[in-house]
Amino acid sequence: MKLEVQKSWIVQTLVLLAALLAALLVGALFILLAKSDPIKAYGVMLSGPFSSKFGITETLVRTTPLLLVGLGIIISFRSGILNIGGEGQVLMGAITAAG
Repeated sequence: MKLEVQKSWIVQTLVLLAALLAALLVGALFILLAKSDPIKAYGVMLSGPFSSKFGITETLVRTTPLLLVGLGIIISFRSGILNIGGEGQVLMGAITAAG
């Protein structure tokens, strides 16, 4: 039983890494089609948000609502309730907060 759990964890990790690599390769293909350098583009995407205090705070400001929506959807799925309106909920919350 313990071997099955360990093997399952390893398989899940390998699947995750394969999906990440596939996404990076597809993104690189699109960047190449735009006649740009994928290595340079990925370097800017990784270093840009974390190169200054402003970049770090702006990254946190933009990711916090997405993380909260993800947390809410996880809680609803775990409790057996179907919730597919995360994007609309963020939009309605933004409209309500601004109004």
